[in-house]
Amino acid sequence: MRAGINASILRASDLRTRDLNRFRRQYQFENFIKEGIVGVEVNYVDFDLLNVRRQFTPYLFFGLGYFEHQLFYFIDNAPNIPQKNNYGKKGSFVLPINVGVKSNITKRMSLGIELGVRYTLTDNIDGSNPINEFSELDELKFGNLGNNDWYIFTGITISFTFGKLPCYCLD
Repeated sequence: MRAGINASILRASDLRTRDLNRFRRQYQFENFIKEGIVGVEVNYVDFDLLNVRRQFTPYLFFGLGYFEHQLFYFIDNAPNIPQKNNYGKKGSFVLPINVGVKSNITKRMSLGIELGVRYTLTDNIDGSNPINEFSELDELKFGNLGNNDWYIFTGITISFTFGKLPCYCLD
């Protein structure tokens, strides 16, 4: 079992694309994301954290999470760059999948490097589908509204083992 808390800033810009229509649109944003996840980590090599000998293992993590993100929409100011307007925060569920490799550092700690993919249960972390209790935001929607958003991250993880060590592991 594994639990984690992550925070990140997602960034995107239409100014860095080969698609001429997106370049002309000139949308760019940053969205601060906080998430909490729980799930199962599967090690592909027997990994005994209590063993003092250095060990390495690739692993796969999958689970369920909840994340909070900023809500915003764009207003076109042709010929200027479109204006991003914040209107609150919202939380949603996320399905995390991580792959990585880790090694033990001490009897209670391991260090890992991983790549995480998140499938969100919302279509608005990029401002493309602004929703609130009023219908006036409908004309501000853009893009493919038929599927939910994804985000990807890489990171370094530090894992701790809690609890009493067995008597044969004590120094």
